[in-house]
Amino acid sequence: MISFIFNLSIILLIICPMIYLFIVSGKKNNEEINNFKILCQQNNVTLDNTGQWVCSIIGIDQKQGKLCYKLKSETKDIHLLDVSSIIKCQIVKEFNTTPQVQQGFRSLMNKVSLKLQLSNNEVVLIPLYDISLSEDPLSTLYDAMEWEKIINKQIGKS
Repeated sequence: MISFIFNLSIILLIICPMIYLFIVSGKKNNEEINNFKILCQQNNVTLDNTGQWVCSIIGIDQKQGKLCYKLKSETKDIHLLDVSSIIKCQIVKEFNTTPQVQQGFRSLMNKVSLKLQLSNNEVVLIPLYDISLSEDPLSTLYDAMEWEKIINKQIGKS
């Protein structure tokens, strides 16, 4: 009985901080997205879909054909683009050119961005992943592929 209580207390000591961190980080993420939505609403944009990464937050208003994004390095500035001005959306990956001691995919990729080609020949890069800020490019790549599909689908409608 004593060993059971001892083992249970060790398990709780390990699990409780993890649960706490999960809850706190979830609240912070929701707060950032809510602040982003408020900024967009102040510009008369109602977001149908939002995405959040280490470097930026993005959203789309499909009714008005507006794409909004905010770089987390900027305090309150949001960027608005008309979807009709976007010709093409693609994922851009920047890889390490120097050999790394670490093994695996994480050490190979430095940055992931969404590249938007505009009708006026301007290019907009929305940074999503940077190795200096996070160590997990795989989930970012998956989400980036989803957003590439969302934006390209919306481009086809306009």
